[in-house]
Amino acid sequence: MRKIHKKKKAIIISVIIIIASIAGIILTLTFGFKPTLKNLLVEFGDWDPLTNRSGSFLFIESQEKVFLEFGAQVESPSGPKLLPTFEYRVLANSNVYAPCDGFITYMRFQEDTNDYEIFIAPNALSWVKVSVDHISNPQFSFGQFVRAGDILGNPGPWGDGLGRVELMVNYGDGGHYAPFAFFDPALKETYENLVWEHMKDWEDFKGNSTLYDEDSMLFAGCLFDMLNENELQL
Repeated sequence: MRKIHKKKKAIIISVIIIIASIAGIILTLTFGFKPTLKNLLVEFGDWDPLTNRSGSFLFIESQEKVFLEFGAQVESPSGPKLLPTFEYRVLANSNVYAPCDGFITYMRFQEDTNDYEIFIAPNALSWVKVSVDHISNPQFSFGQFVRAGDILGNPGPWGDGLGRVELMVNYGDGGHYAPFAFFDPALKETYENLVWEHMKDWEDFKGNSTLYDEDSMLFAGCLFDMLNENELQL
């Protein structure tokens, strides 16, 4: 009888260990793996006043900004809101690059904007996902693994010969992080400098040094380090 109890106890302990191991794996996949950004989705470059080209951007007077910063105030159908993304208005035929390594864990066609939104994450359970919104001519498919720098497609439609694409880092069910909060430390300073330079060039182009509030930014182009979904609507 004592042997039977010992055997049952051993089985119970084994089951507990297996369950704990599975739970540990799930927790590791969910919280232990986070994407690392290695670029900013589009090309930043020196502004050429003769052509008004700046990497993937074209400087044109009709646009208030062609780079909208994280935390910028914009108009939405429900009123003013804070933008939880980097939004780019770039040449319509420019390339959009994978900003990080990971799997395409989500992909949907958006009929209202006639383009796609995708998520890139280390795995399907990862709590942190990189959203790339407004892509046309996708060069990938759901479930595919992409590496930072791979061409994802082109920006979605916008106007004035420009396309639009957005970069957002989502956390959990409602958190949005500034892109530079998840950037590769070895590359972060280089890319921040590109953003600082772009904002200065745009203000010079528009003749208005107050278009960006650089002094309030925590990172280049980032007025906040994180925004929750319930904080966006003003």
